[in-house]
Amino acid sequence: MKPAETTIPYTVRLSARAKRLQMKVSAQGTVEVVLPRGVNTKVVEPFVKKHQQWLTDTLQRLKKQQSIKPELSFPDTVYLQAIKRNYSITYHANHKNGFIKQTAPESVEIFSGNNSHKKQVLQQWLNITAKETLVPWLHQTSERLNLPFNKTTVRAQKTRWGSCSSHKNISINRNLLFLPAPVVQYLFIHELCHTKHLNHSKEYWAFVEKMEPDYKKLDRALRHANRQIPHWALP
Repeated sequence: MKPAETTIPYTVRLSARAKRLQMKVSAQGTVEVVLPRGVNTKVVEPFVKKHQQWLTDTLQRLKKQQSIKPELSFPDTVYLQAIKRNYSITYHANHKNGFIKQTAPESVEIFSGNNSHKKQVLQQWLNITAKETLVPWLHQTSERLNLPFNKTTVRAQKTRWGSCSSHKNISINRNLLFLPAPVVQYLFIHELCHTKHLNHSKEYWAFVEKMEPDYKKLDRALRHANRQIPHWALP
């Protein structure tokens, strides 16, 4: 869907789950308007114009935060809070075909070429680690709550921590690795509950509360969790 012309560019996404018009700004500075199904698209442009000042302030703050960080800096150690592991990272340059070598349980060697290639190989390592740790964790949670799902995929999602399709396929963000374990566990519960209620109705939230009584606090933490992701891990 092509959005109407405004000062700040944005995209529009139709959502069957959304109950109200929403605006999201990703860590990369892209703006997305979430439009509930059945709502006339004519309301989008006035909605964006009404929030132009907020958008400007948010994008300027994001740009300032990004300017403080070196554009290309890579860690010697990586702490994955979700699984409580601290990895030592060693880099080897001038390798055309990048690859990863795990020399010890928490020691990783990255073989890569330039900095752009180094980032790509580091992210490949995150994908592998997420598949080895987060996916079994999700299955364990599913079995404990008796909420079966079909299959799962690990992705590098920009604006979502997870999703559940109508076919009960669950997608999880590899960067959940950087979040506290209780928040990750809540995200799993959140998506598994969508296997029963594919919406955010009152019935859905009542079901979530049954599975996780402290869900409101955890949901707030998840909404502000982007700041915990290092820039090299962002897609």
